[in-house]
Amino acid sequence: MIKGYGVFGKAYEVMFRNDLHDEDSIDHSILRNMILIDEDSKAFLYKKPQRISEDIKFHELYECSKQFEGSNTLNTIKNIYQSHVKEDSQLNYISGLYNLAAISEYDITKNYNYTISIPNEYYLRLMKLKFNGQWQMGEDN
Repeated sequence: MIKGYGVFGKAYEVMFRNDLHDEDSIDHSILRNMILIDEDSKAFLYKKPQRISEDIKFHELYECSKQFEGSNTLNTIKNIYQSHVKEDSQLNYISGLYNLAAISEYDITKNYNYTISIPNEYYLRLMKLKFNGQWQMGEDN
């Protein structure tokens, strides 16, 4: 299974590793944990999801979210959307998407750094390139 910055090839790996966001930002967390969706990752992505940490009870939105809790994850999703979706066909479509989606292991209880980043040397060089209407990241070679 291919995971991390390089899932889309070397050119994207260089770009993602030089992302302007702080190393502890949610952006880098997502980039580090990206998984290429292919036959090798299917079993991992669609396995039974892990239980959510008990620390979620301390999240500021926990009490608000309890009003939508259903008997299972799919019913919880239906409860969330029911107040906003007017047609059953739309609700069925949204429910169907849940059945096709892989489970994210994003930890909402972790403290991420959301500070504004400044351009690094990689991006400063990239901004000075003369593109002449062509993509210059290397994947066209």
